[in-house]
Amino acid sequence: SRIGTGQVSGTEDQKVATSTPFHLRGYRYYQGARVVNAERTAEYRILGVAGGAVIDTQAHPDVTAEKLEAEFPVGTWFDVYDYGVGDEVVWPLAVSVTQVSSTTYKVTAPGNVTLSLPKSAKTRVASH
Repeated sequence: SRIGTGQVSGTEDQKVATSTPFHLRGYRYYQGARVVNAERTAEYRILGVAGGAVIDTQAHPDVTAEKLEAEFPVGTWFDVYDYGVGDEVVWPLAVSVTQVSSTTYKVTAPGNVTLSLPKSAKTRVASH
């Protein structure tokens, strides 16, 4: 789920500064992502990347430049992850239902599924 890596060039209140280019900045791609320090001891939700990882002040109102400086020393690297601890992640699964005949259906799925079919439908479990 890592979507970016940058080198720390400094810190400000609610910002881990970097000169590393983030090519998808400005497209809201990084909004809601997480910035994590090199030691993996600090993680913050971010609003986006603009000259660095901009910390979400509603989620982390007390983050100061001094705290970030201790957690993200200049010259170290940070990672940006699409999601983090406490986030809800939804993994969509592809399921295929094909009508083979007027009363027979073939279901292909990566795991167990619950399917509602017409009462006249015939069911059969295929072996893996």
